[in-house]
Amino acid sequence: MNEAFAFIHEFVTWVASFIPHVGICPTTHGGVRFRRGKIVKVIKPGLYVWIPVCTEIKMITVVAKPIDLPSQALTSQDMKSIAVSITLTAEIEDVFKACTETEDVNNTIMDIAACAATPVIYKREFENTLKEYTKVLREILEEARKLLKPYGVKVLKAGITDITQSKVYRHIGDPQYSGGEEEE
Repeated sequence: MNEAFAFIHEFVTWVASFIPHVGICPTTHGGVRFRRGKIVKVIKPGLYVWIPVCTEIKMITVVAKPIDLPSQALTSQDMKSIAVSITLTAEIEDVFKACTETEDVNNTIMDIAACAATPVIYKREFENTLKEYTKVLREILEEARKLLKPYGVKVLKAGITDITQSKVYRHIGDPQYSGGEEEE
C-alpha cells in the first residue's frame, strides 16, 4: 500500500514540475534564473514565475554583511612573521556576476579577500605597518575591492581586528625545517 502512495506522490510531483510556479524574492536578496541551463535572467526583489522542469533558481543575499576573515600568518619586508585578522563589510553589486562567476559567492569572498592583506603587509617593515596603520587599512580596502570586483562584490569597509608579531615554530618533519630550535 505504501508503494502505491509513493508512486502517486512521485507522479503528482512530476506533473507539478510542468506547471508554472510563483516565487517571492525578498528585498534583501537577488538571484538568477537559468532557463534550459543556458538562458540566464536576473531576478530582482518581488514576484517571479518559473517552470521547475526547465528552470533552476539560484538566490543569494545582496545586502551588506560583515565577513570575519581567519587570522593569517604573513611575513613583512624585514622578514618578521605577523599574525593579522581582518574584517570586511561587503555587498553584492552585480547579482549576475556573483551567481554565474562563482559556485558559492560567500566562499569566494572569504578566499579572495584573504589575499588582500598579503601584498600590503609584505611591502613594509613591521614597525612601519604599525606606524602607517591608516594607510595600510586603506590599501587593504583598495586591494580587496580590486580582487572582488570581477565577482560582482563591492567592499564597503575594511578593518584590522588584530595585528601582532608572532613566532614561527617548525616541526622536524616540515620541509622548511632548518634544524634550529625556533625561527624568528
